[in-house]
Amino acid sequence: MTNPRVRGAAALIVLLLGSTAAAPAEAQDAAEDRFIAEGDVVLAIGEEPAPLDLDTCIDVALRSNDGLRQERQGLSELEARKVQARSEGFPVVELQGAWSRSRDPSFALDESFGGGEEGDDFFSILFPDTVDVAEFSFVPDPADIPAQTFWRTYLDAFWELRPTRVWRAVSAAEGAIEQQAALVRDAEHRTVEAVVGAYHAIVLARERLAAIEREIDAREEFLAVTRRRFRLEFATPLDTLQAAVSLSNLRPEARRRANDLRRAGQQLNLLLGRDPLTPVAVIASFPLEDEVVPAGTALALARHRPDLQAQRRESSLYELRRGVADAQNHPYLTVEGQWGFVTRELEDLTNDGQDFWRAGVTLHLPLFDGLRSRGEIQEAQAQLRRNEARVDELEGQVRDEVLDALEMLEIARADLTAASLNLDRANDAYTQISLRYELGKADNLEVLNAQAERFTARSTLIQARYDVLTSLATLKRAMGASPALPLASILAAADGGAPTNAQEESR
Repeated sequence: MTNPRVRGAAALIVLLLGSTAAAPAEAQDAAEDRFIAEGDVVLAIGEEPAPLDLDTCIDVALRSNDGLRQERQGLSELEARKVQARSEGFPVVELQGAWSRSRDPSFALDESFGGGEEGDDFFSILFPDTVDVAEFSFVPDPADIPAQTFWRTYLDAFWELRPTRVWRAVSAAEGAIEQQAALVRDAEHRTVEAVVGAYHAIVLARERLAAIEREIDAREEFLAVTRRRFRLEFATPLDTLQAAVSLSNLRPEARRRANDLRRAGQQLNLLLGRDPLTPVAVIASFPLEDEVVPAGTALALARHRPDLQAQRRESSLYELRRGVADAQNHPYLTVEGQWGFVTRELEDLTNDGQDFWRAGVTLHLPLFDGLRSRGEIQEAQAQLRRNEARVDELEGQVRDEVLDALEMLEIARADLTAASLNLDRANDAYTQISLRYELGKADNLEVLNAQAERFTARSTLIQARYDVLTSLATLKRAMGASPALPLASILAAADGGAPTNAQEESR
């Protein structure tokens, strides 16, 4: 019979020869920190769509995002209100035509013109001794006055001159347009921030999926080795079961990561104003900017944030609205004129001698309007005070948001550095334990733990890169700049005292 030790040694040699074939691939995997390289095409939805880079996605979103379109429609609405405010400074001209038929005996009812008591008429008063007017009168009896028809056509012009009110109303409309423009810029910044997050979320999901797929391959290979060891009586059924369970636990996670990739693609499509299921692929990029942002610079930039500008502009609008209400008590002029034709027969309407005209100018001195304008002024003053409180509150929130964004960026950068070091350590630990396992100096559980630690380190590194990218976008938006701008150019503009809006408009 064969010596058991010789048979065991031979089996170990066979097992080592079978397992070392996978060692170079494992060593290569251990040396890699990324599963997607810069410039790789990441497919999220569909078969083979044209890949999009980050700048293209931002440009498309700025043109087609549904939320931005709604904000920009607000500008059109306010432009229309400005036209309405200006219209109060122009005269109103109407062409009118009228037909009327009436019987009006009122002028004949008074005793001065023949009505009333006999002997008290107009002629008796003028000629008391020379004319017998008992049976004489130029004015017919009221019952004998016939109905009459009149045709009129004329131009009617009316002009109310309130210069202070019109000026303040137009100024308020222009201020509202500037306020809405600031809100549009703020919406653009938030949209770009969301696009940056969705874009990198696709890369994140694909990299996570690639990490899981690679880990599944490694654990399938480890399960095969464990089964060979079991057949050679170097492993127990429990070892095989542990390896199989470790592999099975990853498969549902792979399906979840695949679903995350699809959902990330859908979210990007929505931000681009497209159907969620539109085929989409992106080009992987990792713009890990390393500039240090001083807190003082960030806070100074944030004072010019679009949402803060819009809130401050609200105070100016309330000032102007108070002025509009106050202008109701100012003296004003009205000018009115009419010119046209009047006749009893329609065919004679435009004959010579049938035309008439009237013109008038009226000066109005408002004395009392029932306290309506006073109430409007008090309302505007209360709104102004409330808005000043809102501005103070928003400024505090902005400061807190900027400081929090700075801290989160520093934490994300530190996490990225630590995650990279942890992955190096996990790769080295896995390599050493794998070699010890092949030599029979480590057990099955140690290898499984090393695999789990390496997978966790890989996942942590992938998440840390994503956190840095999104933290950068959040900080730029919190400082009042577009997340599409490089951090270096934002800081350079701050040092030069130039606003970043010009850079944004040049995109």
